[in-house]
Amino acid sequence: MGNSDAKLLEGLLNAPASGRILSKDMDKYVKDCCNGEKPPCRCVCPLDLDVVMLNTKLQKGNFNSAYTMYRDKVLFPGIVSKICDQPCLNVCVRKDIDDAIDMLKLEKAIVDYTRSTAPVKYRVLKKNKKVAILGAGLCGLSCTVKLASHGYDVTIFEKKDKIGGRLWDLLSPDIFIPEIENQMQFFEYTLKLDTEIENIGELQNHFDAVLIATGKDGASFGLLEGLNRDSLGSAIKGIFLAGFLLGTTPMQSIEQGIRAAQSIESYLQTNRMHVMLGIDLDKTSRLRMDIGKIEPSKGVKAERYSKEEAVYEAKRCLKCDCRDCINACDMIKRYNKMPKRIAGDVRMTLNPVESLQPRVATRMLSSCNNCGLCGTVCPENIDMGDFLLEARRIMHREGSLPPAFHDFWIRDMKFAASEKAYVAKNAPGYQKSEYIFFPGCQLGASEPAYVERPYAYLLKKFPQSGIILSCCGAPAEWAGDEPLTKEITAGIRKQWEDMGKPVAILACPTCEKMFTKYLPQIKKISLYDFIKEHGLPLNHIVSNAAVSIFDPCSSRYDESMQKSVRELVLKAGFAIDELPYREKTAQCCGYGGHIYTANPALAKDIARKRIELGQNPYITYCTNCRDIFADMGKPCRHVLDVLFDINGELRKPPSLTDRRNNRVALKASLLKNIWQEESYEERQKPAILISPELMEKLNKQLIVEDDIRETIEYCESSGNKIFNPAKGYYIGHQRQGVMTYWVIYQVEEGAYRIINAYCHRLTIEGE
Repeated sequence: MGNSDAKLLEGLLNAPASGRILSKDMDKYVKDCCNGEKPPCRCVCPLDLDVVMLNTKLQKGNFNSAYTMYRDKVLFPGIVSKICDQPCLNVCVRKDIDDAIDMLKLEKAIVDYTRSTAPVKYRVLKKNKKVAILGAGLCGLSCTVKLASHGYDVTIFEKKDKIGGRLWDLLSPDIFIPEIENQMQFFEYTLKLDTEIENIGELQNHFDAVLIATGKDGASFGLLEGLNRDSLGSAIKGIFLAGFLLGTTPMQSIEQGIRAAQSIESYLQTNRMHVMLGIDLDKTSRLRMDIGKIEPSKGVKAERYSKEEAVYEAKRCLKCDCRDCINACDMIKRYNKMPKRIAGDVRMTLNPVESLQPRVATRMLSSCNNCGLCGTVCPENIDMGDFLLEARRIMHREGSLPPAFHDFWIRDMKFAASEKAYVAKNAPGYQKSEYIFFPGCQLGASEPAYVERPYAYLLKKFPQSGIILSCCGAPAEWAGDEPLTKEITAGIRKQWEDMGKPVAILACPTCEKMFTKYLPQIKKISLYDFIKEHGLPLNHIVSNAAVSIFDPCSSRYDESMQKSVRELVLKAGFAIDELPYREKTAQCCGYGGHIYTANPALAKDIARKRIELGQNPYITYCTNCRDIFADMGKPCRHVLDVLFDINGELRKPPSLTDRRNNRVALKASLLKNIWQEESYEERQKPAILISPELMEKLNKQLIVEDDIRETIEYCESSGNKIFNPAKGYYIGHQRQGVMTYWVIYQVEEGAYRIINAYCHRLTIEGE
């Protein structure tokens, strides 16, 4: 993200507490989005023909609809389809792959196969304005068509005894005369042949506007000097010049006739020259197409296309548009909305009263993984993840972001930083640390050995290595809770200072990303860079199996970490079969942004797509990736499994309850085995008995044993429970934060057996 984008986002964040953001401010962030931009073929077409839409109609064999659209743009399809110089051929993306789309032959096919070439007759309200047009060539006739169709009183003055101008040098009159008569048959205008105008001043006394389109070497009445080449207006009010008189090609003459009509109408409406109402002169295309993935398809070789050949040729059209972000991002693809549309929906969400609409984008902006891939693939570097994260922050600040979307993850983060799991200690016998190991909150939750064995390795290499077991604050950032994010990261910084400002050794790519963003003063190195530099552990796995490295999305900009992981895996003997999305284009596993609560279907779909990227077992270096893939049956190891011979590729992930228990056990193990200290132990409580099937359901609902225990203890102490004598169980509920939990349980000796449990984000009035 550039400095200008950062300042814009900062401005959005510092908006008034109501969250009302001016539309222009929101739109600035996506103003450079190329999606929807005109493709090169349309940009070079003098008549601004929408080639993509035209070919879309032809692809369906809809020649009648294609003809209507074609006629509306070119005015004289029977002429243009025979004399167009095809500038689109030179810019068609396909020309660098196989053959450019032959639009001229397609245009001929449109004229050949339409049901009727007759124009539609409309009732037009007459306007009390008179326009004189000098010249009945392509430019003058085109201007007449446009002005007459809008009800203006048009008179054409032609000094020769025939219409058509240069068309007599290009086509047989048997072709162009019937076409002009056909297309102009329903327009009311006056044609005066053999009439040469010698005094332009006299015309001004009888007409409100004059177009001089007298052709090559025709009379300009000394008005070329001072001509505005955009509006085609002269230095004299009400007089315009256009066409072959200005050295145009036939197609440019038609375009200038149309443009002159627009300028004349603007003048007649505003009484001002050079007012470009409805005129777009931008002829540049910012689209950049990646031709590497385009399948070759040779063009049709025929003098004249049959219907079937025309449809085939039209289907070769790539419909050029920038869709890099939607092709890479599952969230954008799911909602089928491009950045400008997303920004519009977010604007309505942040300004619901102003737009008189509900908050339409709340779930969408909470479905973003915040992985940054869209910004990486975007040719304009537009990162919608940053944009949507700022929107979450604004909504969190004003209290409109549903707390339930992130409630579980915030409570889990706070558990990791609580007395039960938090550790911050220098190595035994040292008051300061040279290094500190910061494994993050999820590594030890998945497998305590992921922390214990690397830390033992570090102590052997550098005995003055401390450790901090906590969370980097990513859940708070993803929740849009900026104060909490700052509180967590400030706590880490304070602890780091107290330990002597050591170098941080990070095992989690997300932690590395958070440290880079919020703790830039802390010098850091990845665990994998450290091991590569100091040597593999002696007990690492040795294998010649083929595997694929799954790069976590948060490792995208840490090239060193990505290379170190690969080198370590190769040194262990594995053969690496790379995935299509990796390194700079690494994709999220579905965990990022904690989208599961807001959009569980999308989170699952993302994970499914990731495991389908490769057939080999995966090795990754993010425990969230590993556990999500393993839960869906994909053979997968964490790289630490390889480096320290911890687990195989088929290990099932722990439940949410076991993850918390693992954190508690990890703290106890480290304190006992390294510092010979005892950790805090809670008093013995009745056991909670949960079947594996129910535990799987509870995991999906983000319910942990602590939630169930707290609800049962409340029900037992308050008596707020109902007994079902037929079933022999109790049912009770309790509100904890933003969630209300229901538990159905039986009381057994020294234990509670859970029959079912569920939760909802609701309150019960009166409680």
